[in-house]
Amino acid sequence: MKKTPLQAIRQHCKNCIVDPHSGNGTSFEQIEGCTSYGCALYGLRPITLREKSRRKAKKLDSLPKDELLAYEEKKATKANQLRRNIAALNK
Repeated sequence: MKKTPLQAIRQHCKNCIVDPHSGNGTSFEQIEGCTSYGCALYGLRPITLREKSRRKAKKLDSLPKDELLAYEEKKATKANQLRRNIAALNK
């Protein structure tokens, strides 16, 4: 059976970092806590939505004010476009 790219990434991470006898949490927690920054799959490893939100908030907090405003404007533009698309579908 052929694996999806996500399944292959998860399997790679499990083979690389997970030690069931380490006492360092579940396999998912161990993968999320990976510090192998040189790994080509580091940025693609699975993480929880809570961790993803925390990282995004940290990144946004560090942005200069003008970049943050540009980000928020772009996000609002995308939201408005989505609303227009949904309204068009509902007609």
